[in-house]
Amino acid sequence: MRKRDVHKDNKSFTLIELMMVVIIVGVLAATAAPIMRKSIIRSKWTEGVVALGQIRTAERVYYMEYGTYAGFDSSTRAAGFTALGLRQTDFDGMYFSNNSFVAAGGGTLIMCYINSSTAPRANELNFNNSETAMLYMNGTLSEGY
Repeated sequence: MRKRDVHKDNKSFTLIELMMVVIIVGVLAATAAPIMRKSIIRSKWTEGVVALGQIRTAERVYYMEYGTYAGFDSSTRAAGFTALGLRQTDFDGMYFSNNSFVAAGGGTLIMCYINSSTAPRANELNFNNSETAMLYMNGTLSEGY
């Protein structure tokens, strides 16, 4: 019997090599998916954090002029935005509405935060309804974000 001629310049992949590539790609995808999902959620929260920054800046300007913070909650929101020189409609975004923001306090103490339960698309933020993101006057953001 004659041996088959084996070509030395065979340029194909074996089944084992292809399976190893599929396994490696699968492991990489399984690792990257949760990281990407968390990044998407954080980017949605960024809309609210940017709006909080605008409110914080307006509160600082108000404090420099009047020596007190304006502060507002759900019942005084319209008056609070007006006092700060802001329009409520400017805070109606895709994931948060002007109802989502509160500047609690007044006088010499203020805390600006987002209440995610009043967000129009809160289900896409993947947080409990009680979750908040707080922006302190020194510019630091709460750990919950």
